[in-house]
Amino acid sequence: MTLQLLIATMNGQFFQRGYVPPFGNCLVINQVGDQRSEPEPSAREHVQVFHYREKGLSRSRNRALQHATTDLCLIGDDDVRYPQSAENIIVDAFNNNPSADIITFQAQTPDGALLNKRYAARQHGHTRRSIMHVSSCEIAFRTASIQSAGLRFDEHFGLGADFPTGEENIFLLDALRCGLNIRYIPVPVVVHSAHSSGSNFFNHDLIAAKGAMFCRMFGAASWLVSLVFAFKKYRLSNVSYRCFYRLMCRGSAAYREAR
Repeated sequence: MTLQLLIATMNGQFFQRGYVPPFGNCLVINQVGDQRSEPEPSAREHVQVFHYREKGLSRSRNRALQHATTDLCLIGDDDVRYPQSAENIIVDAFNNNPSADIITFQAQTPDGALLNKRYAARQHGHTRRSIMHVSSCEIAFRTASIQSAGLRFDEHFGLGADFPTGEENIFLLDALRCGLNIRYIPVPVVVHSAHSSGSNFFNHDLIAAKGAMFCRMFGAASWLVSLVFAFKKYRLSNVSYRCFYRLMCRGSAAYREAR
């Protein structure tokens, strides 16, 4: 099976790093502005590059899904690194799990520690609850499964969108609702900074975006999910529990207006 790394970048930042990922095939979506235009493909050895005058991480992901042609894909970003063995690990995982449409792996920090303390020690099938702890750079999938199901990232969510968080969790939930098989395998395939833009709760826009995300994912039950989430996370912010929850409700209302 062939594997392609799907890289989202802006203004050529991926190329400015000078880092060459250890994959035989890479597809780079380079966003260079606010206005849409037709892609301008650029041929490089083992790398396909498409330039778009637009913004939004989910929109970039969808462009990559549109152009992907290999058997398997791994979602990537322009600020991560990969172990030399990453491609073989992913291909072997799908060979050993022929019924899996999507497999999520682990990420580790530059010092070798696991990025997420909530990683399970054993492989398992994902549920609506477990997908909430997955980062986009941990996700690999069978291209045909995603394209046949018509799955796309919700462009209301993700960096550069109205609600800058949760696009990968929404994507995985939509996959579950389509009946796709999502598995988790406890092996690191990416090296990521310990910092996460999705957990800075001093950013009130992010708190509101979490409310919007829960509204998108859980509908009428989102008020209860938000209550529990606010209780767990408000101490990480600079606001009270009541204010944290109100911000989430504000985001939920904004999403209902925007969709």
